[in-house]
Amino acid sequence: MDNYEKCRISSEKLNWNFQKELGELEFDFSKRFLPKRFCGQGLPTWLSPEEKKKLNHLRGYSYAHLFMFCEEFILRHALLSANQYLHRDNEPLSALLRFSEEEIKHQRMFMLIKERLEGGLGFKPEAISNKEEVAAEICKNSSFAVYLLVLIMELLTQRHFVECFRQEEKSLDPGFVKVFRLHWVEEVQHTRIDILELNSLASEMTESEICESIDEFVLMTNYLKIHISSQNSLDVRNFEIMLGCVFTDQQRQELLLVLEKDFLWVFILSGLEHDSFRMLYKNLIPSHALQIDQMVEMIS
Repeated sequence: MDNYEKCRISSEKLNWNFQKELGELEFDFSKRFLPKRFCGQGLPTWLSPEEKKKLNHLRGYSYAHLFMFCEEFILRHALLSANQYLHRDNEPLSALLRFSEEEIKHQRMFMLIKERLEGGLGFKPEAISNKEEVAAEICKNSSFAVYLLVLIMELLTQRHFVECFRQEEKSLDPGFVKVFRLHWVEEVQHTRIDILELNSLASEMTESEICESIDEFVLMTNYLKIHISSQNSLDVRNFEIMLGCVFTDQQRQELLLVLEKDFLWVFILSGLEHDSFRMLYKNLIPSHALQIDQMVEMIS
């Protein structure tokens, strides 16, 4: 059976050094950064192969930015959770503090990625900027609801690397594959803590409280969807700047539809549909087991 001590020990064994791993990080702009599942399926035929590759590079920037954006609320919640164990239980406190430290390291990593990409892109793409406000708004909800949202974020990183980056590794930029392998290695440990926390919280909640938390989780998922959509809209404008052109209204709409579909899967659906999330959800909340399918349909 898993516990906080085992999580801490695993984290210590798998910990990687920022300067050693990323001190000489470089990206090869002759290759794609993102797997086709993230950017490349269903793109408009009026885009040339070179333009599609440039879009892939731009979306690589947004991919890193949105992870940095989401990890703000994950970090905030991890620290709030750790505080509950202060002077009470050192093992979960220690595990959650390591969790938080690693999330800070990931934010530094995403910032570094963005800085290195800006030189190759030739400009600084516009990106959503209210991550602190969003984090505060999300963390107003029940801890159980926030942990559900955090869990899908942690689980989707596993699908991204195992099912996508690893499968296309030979055709992708090695630097981009490396940073998201490093991200994946530590997020795998974080899911274990999420699950321990969810089980602990559920054991002390009434059915009514769990139902209220589920409603909060649904609202937060849609709240996050709005911000992802905002970045997609910005990327249409960013792409025009990158290409030095102005799209027609029809072209903008065609492109936006593809970007929306891609990143909704990347940042929400790939986590919601994860087998581990479905299994946990069914075990903890059997009365709402079918709700995940409803959420997937609604978000899609």
